[in-house]
Amino acid sequence: MAFLLYSGFLVYRTRYFYNRIVQCKRAMKGHLHVYDHELGYVGVPEAEGSMVFPLGPELPVRYDARGFRVPVGADTALKRPLVLSLGCSFTYGDGLPAEETYAYRTAEMLGGYNLNAAMCAYGLGQMLAQARDLIPRYHPDVVLVQFSTWLVDRSLMVFMPTYAGFMPSPYFAEEANGQVVLRPALFTSKLFDLPVYSYQCIEQPNALTFVSFVLRVGLPLYIHDDVITVRYAAMKVLPGYRERLPSADSTSFVQTVRHAYGEIHQLCLAHGGRMVLVRINTNRTVVPGQADLLQLPGVVYADADSALFTPLKDKSAEGFSAAYRIWRGDPPRMVDYHPNAAAHAIIAQTIVAALKASEAAPLAVTN
Repeated sequence: MAFLLYSGFLVYRTRYFYNRIVQCKRAMKGHLHVYDHELGYVGVPEAEGSMVFPLGPELPVRYDARGFRVPVGADTALKRPLVLSLGCSFTYGDGLPAEETYAYRTAEMLGGYNLNAAMCAYGLGQMLAQARDLIPRYHPDVVLVQFSTWLVDRSLMVFMPTYAGFMPSPYFAEEANGQVVLRPALFTSKLFDLPVYSYQCIEQPNALTFVSFVLRVGLPLYIHDDVITVRYAAMKVLPGYRERLPSADSTSFVQTVRHAYGEIHQLCLAHGGRMVLVRINTNRTVVPGQADLLQLPGVVYADADSALFTPLKDKSAEGFSAAYRIWRGDPPRMVDYHPNAAAHAIIAQTIVAALKASEAAPLAVTN
């Protein structure tokens, strides 16, 4: 009986994921990403696909040979100044073509090339891991580092936010001596081993399609994730494991901010890059630990929040959404909460203005 109940529960959970994939209501279309043990997932070099949204055309997605997001058809030859961008979907440009993101616009205004390493659902843990790898490898002239509360929150959890399935991620934990360390993912993910993309946007699905999806995707995914759930629950109570897990109290938040952004700053200094702290918090609140970061030598601060809110006549949440969220259809309705092209343009202008005003030797800026 227990086996039958559990099997039914697996099918029930699969139904939601199946509908989302087959109906293509909001999805990444194509084989664009693969599992990565250090970061959770990464872009497939030279892959092309699209983002699917309600009420409008699909948006193209392309990665260059290095795995960075670039516009379709763009020249991918590196040129100085190199602008490395670290962050989550807000920097990746979810809901927009690559050429409309603030990361790309900033590099374009500086006359250089953008290495957009951001990915949807990434947190500060992935950003630090990427900085350790990419800054010594490419020696970027400018490093755009997204500064948002939720990036820190995600880095104090062991799983990334996803629509379905578990995606383990690197996380920060505090050792007995009080030192904050970045720990690798505790588990592996099954999601990118499964043929999910082969079921995307099927025009006429039927019962056989659903059965196939259950057997090939749903059962292996959710059985794997249930095993992880049991293992993680045990780790939280067993001595020797419990102490290695993240603590999400306010002290850990501030210590994580200081440690992670501080190390990225040191990497920039060591390899000749200029760190730009791009505050995107969408509510004008001060991120805990922000004051400490602004004291770091050579840090350029781009306050995107103030730049976005200042010109608004209606500074309420509704007014912000009307101006800067993604709207589609006739009459228009909001289809996504990420910043739209107008918001990204303002953020890019804010970054370039902050760079020009900084005490460091200015970069050449094109009109």
